[in-house]
Amino acid sequence: MTRLVRALVAGAFATWILAAAGCGDDAASDGQDQSQAGGGGAGSPAAGSGGAAGTRAGAGGGGRAGNAGGGSGTGAGAGGNAGNPAMRDAAVDDDAGGDPSDAGSEPMQENPCPSSGAFGDPLPPAGSRTATLIEDGFDFLEGPVWVAAQGALFFSDMHMEGAGSSWPPSTIVRFTPPGDFADFVTDVGSNGIALTLEGDLLVATHDMQTLSIFGATGAQRTTHALTYMGDHFNSPNDLTVRADGTIYFTDPDWQLGGRTSETEITGVYRIPPGGAPVLVDGTLDKPNGIALSPDQQTLYVTSAGQNLMAYPIAADGSTGAGTVLASPGGSDGMAVDCAGNLYVTAGSVRVFDPQGSELGSISLAESPANVAFGGTDRRTLYITARTGLYSIELNVPGYPY
Repeated sequence: MTRLVRALVAGAFATWILAAAGCGDDAASDGQDQSQAGGGGAGSPAAGSGGAAGTRAGAGGGGRAGNAGGGSGTGAGAGGNAGNPAMRDAAVDDDAGGDPSDAGSEPMQENPCPSSGAFGDPLPPAGSRTATLIEDGFDFLEGPVWVAAQGALFFSDMHMEGAGSSWPPSTIVRFTPPGDFADFVTDVGSNGIALTLEGDLLVATHDMQTLSIFGATGAQRTTHALTYMGDHFNSPNDLTVRADGTIYFTDPDWQLGGRTSETEITGVYRIPPGGAPVLVDGTLDKPNGIALSPDQQTLYVTSAGQNLMAYPIAADGSTGAGTVLASPGGSDGMAVDCAGNLYVTAGSVRVFDPQGSELGSISLAESPANVAFGGTDRRTLYITARTGLYSIELNVPGYPY
């Protein structure tokens, strides 16, 4: 999947991150009645032309420089997260941490949407709805996120053939338009990417079966031992963050590898500020993409089943029972624009309005995995699609992941 960037949580996230490992056994469920079932199941992602990441001569010339930013990409990483004031004292892969009061300034989420005005058709005219290839030659692209402060897109390149019977290693790649590609972090198990409120990368990491933070400028990794009721997650896949600091993420088992599922479900979870992971829905067939509506009162989730689900969000971030918004079939990642339209990767990029009516689709040469809005006006939709990165200009701006 591919994905762009949104926001995370400063003081609230610092409190949670320092206590998360110790409060896993206190986790519970939102308790809603969820009777929906997803029919069918998409197979695991096709293997790409694996191998370790290195310098690569791209179709557009130039290739990628090795590991920009000087960041370590293996294991738990080293040192604190210098780019994130809330995390700079948190121990790597440890329960202990610094003083939550050392959280820095009040966090803010970037809002790419105009404060007023009506939106028209988000799509170009029929006949002009084909995405353009920017660069190919990757293995399996996922999790794009747009980092406005750097004017760059970050995404995961998963090396499927390097997995063997274990989880696939990944490279986080930084793309600075129009054509500069550089390996930002190598040899990690990354998938979906969001942003902390301070602008660091919040990453779903299947190597450690948890969430990790990478400094957006230095690439230092801080990994946190999150569990649900004492059980490790399968392979966290995609994630999004509400303005109050609540984190929502999906946990299918695509990258579980030879490990045994401890939770024995594929679930959707939320992490309230200062709290432990809470189960939102444990009935979906391999939940995958996840996103928030512009007013952050609805949570959207795709899966290997047939349905795009919508969950109402209460003021405290908890969720109600899910309902079927649309039925695009087995789907991967998605993005949301300022009008509330959803861009769902299901064979093509299928576009639905907030009521679930399909507005049209965007075609490309490969099956897409994820999408995110970026560019200076946030009207460029970036699409991660197996071995290639694509883009298309749209009429309505959208969110960075």
